[in-house]
Amino acid sequence: MGMINKKDIDENKESLSTLKIIIEIINSIGKKEQRKIIPISILCLISGLSETLSLSLILPLIQSIANPNNLLSNPYIISLGINNQLNLILISLIIFLIGLIVGTTIRIYSVFIINQWAAKVGQNISLKILKNLLNQNYEYHINNDSGDFIYTITTDTTTVSRCLRLLANSSYLLINALTIILGLFIFKPFISVYLFTTISISYILGAKLTKNILNKTSFRNAKFSRTQLKILRETLGGIKETLLSKNIQYKLNIFKDNDTLLKKTEVVQGVASELPRILIEAIMLLTICSLLIFIYFIQKDTNALFTIGTFSLGSLKMLSSLSRIYGDITIFRVKRFSLIKVLKLLNLNNNRNWREINPKKKNSFNNQIELNNISFSYKDRTNNATKIILNKINFKITKNKKVGIIGKTGSGKSTLIDLIIGLLEPTEGKIIIDGIDLNKLRNLDHKISWMKSISYVPQNIYLYDLSIKENIIQGHDESHEINTQRFNEICKISHVYEFVRDKKNGYETLIGEKGVKLSGGQKQRLGLARALYKNSDVLILDEATSALDNKTEKDILQKISLYRKDLTIIMITHRENTLVGFDEIIRIEKGEIQYQ
Repeated sequence: MGMINKKDIDENKESLSTLKIIIEIINSIGKKEQRKIIPISILCLISGLSETLSLSLILPLIQSIANPNNLLSNPYIISLGINNQLNLILISLIIFLIGLIVGTTIRIYSVFIINQWAAKVGQNISLKILKNLLNQNYEYHINNDSGDFIYTITTDTTTVSRCLRLLANSSYLLINALTIILGLFIFKPFISVYLFTTISISYILGAKLTKNILNKTSFRNAKFSRTQLKILRETLGGIKETLLSKNIQYKLNIFKDNDTLLKKTEVVQGVASELPRILIEAIMLLTICSLLIFIYFIQKDTNALFTIGTFSLGSLKMLSSLSRIYGDITIFRVKRFSLIKVLKLLNLNNNRNWREINPKKKNSFNNQIELNNISFSYKDRTNNATKIILNKINFKITKNKKVGIIGKTGSGKSTLIDLIIGLLEPTEGKIIIDGIDLNKLRNLDHKISWMKSISYVPQNIYLYDLSIKENIIQGHDESHEINTQRFNEICKISHVYEFVRDKKNGYETLIGEKGVKLSGGQKQRLGLARALYKNSDVLILDEATSALDNKTEKDILQKISLYRKDLTIIMITHRENTLVGFDEIIRIEKGEIQYQ
């Protein structure tokens, strides 16, 4: 698996602060979700103010118990007909409870809205990343690791949703803390400034101390998490080989070693996240205690109990809010590299958005495939040397013909097919389909039409953990209406019917992950049935019958020819006797055509 590497991270992205990375991610989510940011911000403001208000309503209750005379002598209280301490306490309690219920209701509603929005943004990001990846060319995918993409889409995008929730929550907490500070400042200015200054210095120092540690462990955590996924995928994905191998303990040791490193980074992250907060809370409590002593003994406040209660309640609530904000900031730093990976895939060059184009003309192949002086090469990443795969290839394939391509492993056969299909573009030369250059940008509509007119069957068929029927019709009919006549015909032609008829559930039989319940030959027959059900003009078989015996292979090929006489077949094989009866045979050796 392609482990995350700092070189793979865009340097411009790496230099951004975590907050700016989140802002860039938000800027890429689409106008609809962006428009919700202002209402959510207002909701956070209202939520923060309502909680502060509900908290402040406990102060009259404290004073009504500790020093009721000041309130009972208030003209407004007298005008309400409240003339004794018990009534004063009951009224203060009722007002406090009403404020508490209203504040809590607003907070619950805001939490629901924020979580709903963050989940929707996470979904949009996942879909956009997947769309961007599907709009990349085939060469991009073979040069990158699909496991890394899967991890980003499934795990890192969840991290984005979590960070957005925390960001909204931090906004609410910050409003809450600031309003408390403002209230305390109005009540006792000098003491409030002292308290706020101490808190600010403490948190700034704590953030500075842990910043580098969290950034380093963020990268290592992302690296080890992806490696762990790779190890599990390789071990469980090839479970048959794993169970039969003599190195199960070796695989366990590899997993254990990586998991140990992963857990060590989690320990460091946990300590770096919690230690400053714990120390700061201790400092804050000492500060609050010193202030209470100052109020009671130095200032000799006549209303000391009320003042002490007010500062204790306000300070502890503010301390709780700031501690949670600090915890949220820590999570942002821990997840920094996950956010960078998401941003990198969101910003993938999406100029090849051609897969969404619906060709104006019908998906059909009418005349001829022509390869004109085709060469293909690529740069080897290990030594930066140019490796030539195909050199000066020239031939034509006429519609309705059966053409075989034969050659040794590594001779360039599969690359040639990828070029014909349109998945790769030649380094030199032209691929001309029905007289039109396939790879010219202005012919994009023609290229899409050509690709949709092909049914391709590889040697290793990708099968879904679904029924036999669903694997055959998968993705070919968006209306989900089955062409029963065609389905039954192609199942008999591909010999799928032969192994299905003995199964209890017939075509509804589940085949397991990657078709684990089927033999190699049964998988290939299923792949042939899927391709035939698509009912395309061109059928490309890339070692698609290698697991079949000669008799079954010959019978299937003959039946395909009789079923669709207008079908153009291009077949790659190692076995020359398979190509008996084909109109033309092309032999490739070391990237060049030897004879036709």
